[in-house]
Amino acid sequence: ICYSFCTLLALSQMSDSSGSEIVLFSENREWDDVTPLKQDDSEHPVVAIQYSEEFADCHSYFRAVLKSGEKSERVLKLTKAVIECNAANYTAWKYRRDVIFAIGSSIDAELDTVSNMLADYPKNFQIWHHRRELLERKGEPGLEKEVVARTLSKDAKNYHAWCHRRWLVTRFNCLDGEEEYAVGHIESDFRNNSAWNYLYFVIETRLGVNPQLAMEAQPVAEHIRARIEEVQRGLTYLKQCSSNEAVHNYIVGNMLPQQHTLEVFTATAPLVEAALTLSEGPASTWPKSTLAEIYSNAHEKGLPPTMFTRLGVVSLKDRANELYTELAEIDGIRAKYWKSVMID
Repeated sequence: ICYSFCTLLALSQMSDSSGSEIVLFSENREWDDVTPLKQDDSEHPVVAIQYSEEFADCHSYFRAVLKSGEKSERVLKLTKAVIECNAANYTAWKYRRDVIFAIGSSIDAELDTVSNMLADYPKNFQIWHHRRELLERKGEPGLEKEVVARTLSKDAKNYHAWCHRRWLVTRFNCLDGEEEYAVGHIESDFRNNSAWNYLYFVIETRLGVNPQLAMEAQPVAEHIRARIEEVQRGLTYLKQCSSNEAVHNYIVGNMLPQQHTLEVFTATAPLVEAALTLSEGPASTWPKSTLAEIYSNAHEKGLPPTMFTRLGVVSLKDRANELYTELAEIDGIRAKYWKSVMID
């Protein structure tokens, strides 16, 4: 709503790049054969939106085109005007794609046009979805990785860009270089949760456990080796900041994968337990949470307490509950949650 309001506000001073006033569709002889359909706000609207003249003009013609179903070059120009008025107009984007596919317009040219728009609207869902549909029709990724990389170079935590890259890799099986790409972002900012999430996706895909991409599943020994390597990677970054939530989630995710869970957990849990540094106060929330989760899962799996070096004479269940109790005290906002995950 805020975005639309700001867009409409800006339209009051709308002009083209040369500074001259925009020519209305109602003043364009090319559209003389079309009767515009004005928005019906009823005779006495309670709160009438003050659309700019340009906005009302192009949308009136757009409604007429939607009703007639016309698909032509001039309609492409019309949808461009509508989208320039409001880049979040899903209907305009959808109809623009329909026109492009119907008249055989160049998909590469459209991708280039939309690439320019990403500079102004990098988090616009409609633009990313539009690109996805165009690439589906094209059948190959082209230079799309570079487009995503440019967007992420300006905002390394752009959720839409990361999701698009993940879809791209899955759809076109172009995994080469992706681990290095994710690690590069992590090295630039080890708190970038999006990069850690993407790295986990890459590792899962490489091991053949991504259900969306058919790849040969790796043997158990390779799973264990890879998971230990990723856990150790995470522990390296924990030395820089022990309260980094993203890294703790990454470590636990690699300790408890969907495939070969017991074997991987048995091999990695003692490493993490020995490496975690606990302190007092809020800064220790995530280390304690991870340690509690380790002990809780070990108890659930019936593993021997002797596999851990820091337990002493306390049982896995008791130590996990002690940590959850401490977490409830230092993390009051989530106290009810920590108490809820205690082992009965």
